[in-house]
Amino acid sequence: MLNTSLFTYDPGEDVNTFKNESFEPIFLDENITFASDALRQQAEAICQGDVNCLFDIASTGDTAVGESTKQTAVQLESESEELRKLKLNIKTKIEMGLS
Repeated sequence: MLNTSLFTYDPGEDVNTFKNESFEPIFLDENITFASDALRQQAEAICQGDVNCLFDIASTGDTAVGESTKQTAVQLESESEELRKLKLNIKTKIEMGLS
Protein backbone atom coordinates (compact mmCIF):
# COMPACT_ATOMS: atom_id res chain seq x y z
CA MET A 1 0.00 0.00 0.00
CA LEU A 2 1.24 3.45 -0.89
CA ASN A 3 1.90 5.71 2.13
CA THR A 4 0.17 9.04 1.52
CA SER A 5 0.73 10.46 4.99
CA LEU A 6 2.98 13.42 5.69
CA PHE A 7 3.91 11.71 8.95
CA THR A 8 6.34 8.87 9.36
CA TYR A 9 5.60 5.84 11.49
CA ASP A 10 7.67 3.05 12.95
CA PRO A 11 7.02 -0.43 11.57
CA GLY A 12 3.63 -1.67 12.74
CA GLU A 13 2.36 1.85 13.49
CA ASP A 14 -0.06 4.04 11.58
CA VAL A 15 -2.46 6.88 12.30
CA ASN A 16 -4.62 4.54 14.39
CA THR A 17 -1.74 4.03 16.84
CA PHE A 18 -2.09 7.63 17.94
CA LYS A 19 -5.87 8.10 17.89
CA ASN A 20 -7.49 9.27 21.08
CA GLU A 21 -11.23 8.94 20.58
CA SER A 22 -11.93 10.35 24.05
CA PHE A 23 -10.07 13.62 23.44
CA GLU A 24 -12.34 16.65 23.75
CA PRO A 25 -10.73 19.95 22.76
CA ILE A 26 -11.56 23.14 24.60
CA PHE A 27 -11.69 26.54 23.01
CA LEU A 28 -11.03 29.99 24.38
CA ASP A 29 -14.44 31.30 23.34
CA GLU A 30 -16.22 28.70 25.51
CA ASN A 31 -16.60 28.62 29.28
CA ILE A 32 -13.31 27.48 30.77
CA THR A 33 -13.75 24.30 32.76
CA PHE A 34 -11.17 22.74 35.05
CA ALA A 35 -10.49 19.11 35.92
CA SER A 36 -11.13 19.88 39.58
CA ASP A 37 -12.28 22.69 41.84
CA ALA A 38 -8.86 22.72 43.49
CA LEU A 39 -7.17 23.34 40.12
CA ARG A 40 -9.67 26.12 39.36
CA GLN A 41 -8.92 27.80 42.67
CA GLN A 42 -5.16 27.56 42.07
CA ALA A 43 -5.61 28.96 38.56
CA GLU A 44 -7.72 31.87 39.75
CA ALA A 45 -5.12 32.75 42.40
CA ILE A 46 -2.26 32.56 39.89
CA CYS A 47 -3.92 34.16 36.88
CA GLN A 48 -5.83 36.98 38.58
CA GLY A 49 -8.30 37.19 35.69
CA ASP A 50 -5.85 36.65 32.81
CA VAL A 51 -8.00 34.56 30.48
CA ASN A 52 -5.05 33.12 28.54
CA CYS A 53 -3.43 31.98 31.77
CA LEU A 54 -6.70 30.39 32.92
CA PHE A 55 -7.16 28.67 29.57
CA ASP A 56 -3.64 27.25 29.58
CA ILE A 57 -4.00 25.83 33.09
CA ALA A 58 -7.43 24.37 32.29
CA SER A 59 -6.24 22.77 29.05
CA THR A 60 -2.95 21.37 30.39
CA GLY A 61 -3.71 20.83 34.07
CA ASP A 62 -0.33 22.42 34.77
CA THR A 63 -0.17 25.65 36.77
CA ALA A 64 3.42 26.28 35.61
CA VAL A 65 2.18 26.65 32.04
CA GLY A 66 -0.35 29.27 33.10
CA GLU A 67 2.24 31.09 35.21
CA SER A 68 4.54 31.24 32.21
CA THR A 69 1.72 32.57 30.04
CA LYS A 70 0.93 35.28 32.59
CA GLN A 71 4.59 36.27 33.00
CA THR A 72 4.97 36.52 29.23
CA ALA A 73 1.85 38.71 28.97
CA VAL A 74 3.14 41.02 31.72
CA GLN A 75 6.54 41.26 30.04
CA LEU A 76 5.02 42.00 26.63
CA GLU A 77 2.75 44.69 28.09
CA SER A 78 5.73 46.30 29.81
CA GLU A 79 7.80 46.25 26.63
CA SER A 80 4.86 47.66 24.63
CA GLU A 81 4.51 50.51 27.11
CA GLU A 82 8.23 51.28 26.84
CA LEU A 83 7.93 51.37 23.04
CA ARG A 84 4.91 53.70 23.25
CA LYS A 85 6.88 56.04 25.49
CA LEU A 86 9.87 55.93 23.15
CA LYS A 87 7.65 56.65 20.13
CA LEU A 88 6.01 59.58 21.93
CA ASN A 89 9.42 60.92 22.98
CA ILE A 90 10.77 60.70 19.42
CA LYS A 91 7.60 62.26 17.97
CA THR A 92 7.79 65.12 20.45
CA LYS A 93 11.43 65.80 19.63
CA ILE A 94 10.69 65.78 15.89
CA GLU A 95 7.76 68.17 16.32
CA MET A 96 9.93 70.50 18.42
CA GLY A 97 12.75 70.31 15.88
CA LEU A 98 15.11 68.68 18.33
CA SER A 99 17.35 65.73 17.76
